[in-house]
Amino acid sequence: MTLFINNLPQQVTEADLIELFEEYGAIAHIFFPTDGKTNRNFGFATVDMMMNASEKVAMSELNGSKWMGSQLQIGEVIAQGHFQMHYS
Repeated sequence: MTLFINNLPQQVTEADLIELFEEYGAIAHIFFPTDGKTNRNFGFATVDMMMNASEKVAMSELNGSKWMGSQLQIGEVIAQGHFQMHYS
C-alpha cells in the first residue's frame, strides 16, 4: 500500500517527513516533489513503508492530525494517479 499525504506545510522537508513516518516503521520509498527554483515542496508526498500494517497505523493516527501548523490529509493510493482519502 502507498500512502498519499496532502496538505503538507511549505516549510516541511523530506527529512521532516521521514522523521514523522519512521515512528511507525521502516520506510521503503518516499516521493517528495519540490520546486526546482524555490526548493519548496508542492504540499503533497507519497510514502511506501516496508510493512502494510505500519502504513495502516500511520494513516489511522496521522490523518486529520495537526503537524507543523497544518491538518494532514492521508489517503491510500489505489492506482497510479488515483487515491482514496479517509477523512476523519
